[in-house]
Amino acid sequence: MIEVAKHTISRNALVSDALYQLNELGQDLTLFVVTEDNRLIGTLTDGDIRRGLLKRLTIQDTVE
Repeated sequence: MIEVAKHTISRNALVSDALYQLNELGQDLTLFVVTEDNRLIGTLTDGDIRRGLLKRLTIQDTVE
């Protein structure tokens, strides 16, 4: 069974935090991006982060 808390991340979290969290998940490489009141606003994968870095985002930017 999937532990939802392990797969959620705040939209205000840093990309570096998302990378760490994705690394801890192992093969389940999808995070669910949520607002402060836990509303789902999107998903985030390692591929999304790679594409962001290619567009000059940094690991200090937020995942939103």
